[in-house]
Amino acid sequence: MKKGFTLIELLVVVLIIGILSAVALPQYTIAVEKARLSEALIMMSNIEKGLEVYVMTNGIEDNDFLGNNATATLDIDIGSSLDCSGDYCLSKYFGYNAQCTFGLCYVQVHEGKSRNGEKYFLMTQRYSNGSSVHVCNGRSEIGNKICKNLQAQGWEIGQVYNGSL
Repeated sequence: MKKGFTLIELLVVVLIIGILSAVALPQYTIAVEKARLSEALIMMSNIEKGLEVYVMTNGIEDNDFLGNNATATLDIDIGSSLDCSGDYCLSKYFGYNAQCTFGLCYVQVHEGKSRNGEKYFLMTQRYSNGSSVHVCNGRSEIGNKICKNLQAQGWEIGQVYNGSL
């Protein structure tokens, strides 16, 4: 008596594995991006707190930036290992920037080390009257899902600030 699997049985198993992976892979990708988003939101909050302390101490000067992309640099201690030697402060997955100008301070987070091909873009704007708004721009299918999740937490979808970023 021969023992083993028939070709049909093997094909059915391969088909089932293919169907399961086709369903699971998109969910896995979204779960990974949500975990990365948590990291970005925590760092964004740290930068916002540091920016608030800076503004309370020094006031708002036009074109103060985080990083080395301007003549006046925000001296913010955010207590992390971000590389702030370029135009943005970079982590493994995100680029961060903060700016104060014309009575408005904002913190930007873009997914990826460059803004080309990013999935989403986050921004918090704080006005001199104390009001603030959180904005998410989805730039891909995953980015749109991330922004819809943030919208349920009170974030705006789309860009609010009308100046150049």
